[in-house]
Amino acid sequence: MERSEEILNGWGAILSANPDEFSEVSGTVKVVVSGVGEWRFKFGETPSFVKGEGKADCSIFLTPSILDKLCRPEYNPQELFLRGELQISGDPILAMYMNKFFQSAL
Repeated sequence: MERSEEILNGWGAILSANPDEFSEVSGTVKVVVSGVGEWRFKFGETPSFVKGEGKADCSIFLTPSILDKLCRPEYNPQELFLRGELQISGDPILAMYMNKFFQSAL
């Protein structure tokens, strides 16, 4: 669980440090890690990141072990999705935008 929070908080730090990189699209992605919690990433004119429940345009559901895999280059997010190891609901374009975080140096 600690590792999941470290990963998602790291993604939040990337978002906060590079707001211009995340202003191209508008919407909110919720990442739900089973047994750990929820984080929301808001993209657009004023990108933001917050831990906690709330509405989103896209939701990604996964386990802590799959979240850890997303940070490693040997795992492809699209393959994990196709194998059913992570689920996506809502706007798929926003889900693909999360690729900016995957495999980040955490």
